[in-house]
Amino acid sequence: MLASSMISTTSSWIVAGIALGVTAVLVLLLVLNRRDRRRLSATTEKLIASEARMRELAETVPAGIFQTDAEGKVLYANPRLVQITGDPSAAELLDRPWMVHEDDEPTMRAAWAEAAAALTSCRIRFRIRRASGEIRWVDAEARPIVHDDVITGWVGSVVDITEETQATADLRRFGEILEATPDLVAMVDTNGRFTYANAAARLRFGIEDDEAMRHMRAIDVYAPSVRALFFGEALPTANRVGVWSGEVELLQPDGSEVPVSQVVVAHRRPDGSIDYYSSITRDLSERRVLEEQLAQAGLYDSLTGLANRAVFMQVLGDAMDAALDAGTQVAVLLLDLDHFKLVNDSFGHDSGDLMLRLVTQRLQGLLGAGDVLARFGSDVFCLLATDVAGEGGAVAIAEQINDAMATPFSLDGDQVFLSMSIGIALSGADEDVVSTPDTILRDSDLALHRAKERGGARTELFVEDFRAHAVNRLRTANDLHRALTNKEFRVVYQPEVDLRTGHITGVEALVRWHHPERGLVPPGEFIPLAEQTGLIAGIGAYVLDASLAQAAEWRNVRHDGGPLVVWVNLSARQLGDPGLVDLVDEKLRRHGVEPSQLGLEITESALLEDAEGAVTALSSLRGIGVRLAVDDFGTGYSSLSYLKRLPVDAVKIDRTFVDGLAVDGDDSAIVAAVAGMARALRLTTIAEGVESLEQLHALRRLGCDLAQGFFFTTPQPPAHITRLLESDRITPMFAYEDELSVRRATS
Repeated sequence: MLASSMISTTSSWIVAGIALGVTAVLVLLLVLNRRDRRRLSATTEKLIASEARMRELAETVPAGIFQTDAEGKVLYANPRLVQITGDPSAAELLDRPWMVHEDDEPTMRAAWAEAAAALTSCRIRFRIRRASGEIRWVDAEARPIVHDDVITGWVGSVVDITEETQATADLRRFGEILEATPDLVAMVDTNGRFTYANAAARLRFGIEDDEAMRHMRAIDVYAPSVRALFFGEALPTANRVGVWSGEVELLQPDGSEVPVSQVVVAHRRPDGSIDYYSSITRDLSERRVLEEQLAQAGLYDSLTGLANRAVFMQVLGDAMDAALDAGTQVAVLLLDLDHFKLVNDSFGHDSGDLMLRLVTQRLQGLLGAGDVLARFGSDVFCLLATDVAGEGGAVAIAEQINDAMATPFSLDGDQVFLSMSIGIALSGADEDVVSTPDTILRDSDLALHRAKERGGARTELFVEDFRAHAVNRLRTANDLHRALTNKEFRVVYQPEVDLRTGHITGVEALVRWHHPERGLVPPGEFIPLAEQTGLIAGIGAYVLDASLAQAAEWRNVRHDGGPLVVWVNLSARQLGDPGLVDLVDEKLRRHGVEPSQLGLEITESALLEDAEGAVTALSSLRGIGVRLAVDDFGTGYSSLSYLKRLPVDAVKIDRTFVDGLAVDGDDSAIVAAVAGMARALRLTTIAEGVESLEQLHALRRLGCDLAQGFFFTTPQPPAHITRLLESDRITPMFAYEDELSVRRATS
């Protein structure tokens, strides 16, 4: 019982002890759990704080930060990456692949795959295309996240390098430009050693490689004569103001010197000290040659090599000064080739240039010591004869020139004859007038003008009357400008008479100028001036209009009721006017005149000024139905073949041949030949300047069709011509056969 009691007591103590132990363990476990929880809480808080700091860092760094899954879909992107990709927000960027430029995507994927296979990081530069379409360059680096040798994702950074890439490309292009430029570009350190030289500089200075360049001194490439200039001016100026420019001579490897223009720039460090020098150098060799050529061209004629006007005037002034000191004279002979335009028109301008060179050679063979020959224009030469023996000596030189020109020139297998018109003026010819180069040249020009006025192929010596004549020409030209406006022109008419019947078949319209102060101005005085000044176009239009108005009144005045042809003269300038045909057609329509009632006369010389153009213009005029005639036939140089090409109705025999009909057998032969030729070509012949019964008889005998001249009547105003037409007053004059018979019987 006691034992049982003791056992029971012992068991109770054991149980109590176990319970106490368990309780103690539980208490201990509870204590430990609370401490771990506090520790875990602290660790978690630390982790949260650390993540916050890392996120804050990721979102503030200047580089783009990203995390992707194993397939490359973006799981996280910081704000900078969103800016780089151009997406509106990070949400737009998540869960989709990057927008890699299609041209770079294969390279990028290959690099990424290679890094994944090696479980290593990769770095690559490629382009991305923003949602806006803008292309940006990026430099991306990615590291794999690996668990148990398996990549579960990637983390990395992206930097926008667009500006850097562009700057690098610009720098590369700039370098390519420097290497390609023909200018010499170099950089030199403060010790005077080359640090850079482009291809042109290396070639020019014989620099084989960079090592050789680094051992070259910049001063050694300058010619010895300019080194003092370089050190004394170029470098000090560059150091002071930053840049120097000028022209110097450089040495080439063979020791020769070459002229260059150079710009030297001093480049400074931030502290203001000189860092290095750069230079740009341009070869002036070709420019110097061109300048010399231009200088030569400015002084000498490029075609003939003769002095030009500027050189001639300088030499003339010196020669006149020397002649004045020596008590001698100089002569200026102004030479003009007659009808040279025909050479160009017939053979072409290349052959014309050759002819000018041949003429130059022939003239140079006549030059004496001290004489100078110059070319002033297309076909104008000027000869300075020094120490000439007065007017006789000057005229003798002109005769030598004419003799030399008498020999024909050979051009393209043809023999070409040329003549010259020459105007001469001498220094000191008038003791009361001080000669200058300008006055003597002006006087020779006046003399030349007089020679041309008188038909050319002649020599004229200047006299004071020429100057008065020139002044009068100037005044006349000035008055001409007002004459049309002031209605000072009148049209008179001279009948053309049929030599078979004696009836008037036509009239020639002739313009007269009634000057308010000078009275009637001779046509020979103002017509050439009007042609030279271009006023002939206005005068011609006035004459055409007045003549057609008068033709309309004379439509039915002839005794037989037939049409009367009114002939109007055309100048070369009018013939070359592209609006001439329209003008004539408009005037005919305005006055209601049939085209066949209008005849247009063109001088032979005017036709030859532009032979091909004349044929075209005359064909157009013929096309509207007007009649056409070649005036002054026989005074030019046209050939029968050319005359055949002209669509004309008549030829007018010049008065110079009519004048000699009674006394000169040659003139009779010429008139007979022209009349015979005209008949063969079915053309009417009209003789001008008939003044005597003998001439009239000869013309009729030689087969001429029509005639006009003072024998019938002087040019008359319209009212007088109307009376002649109404009464046919010319007809009785054809009783000349009886008068001649009486004269012969009584002689």
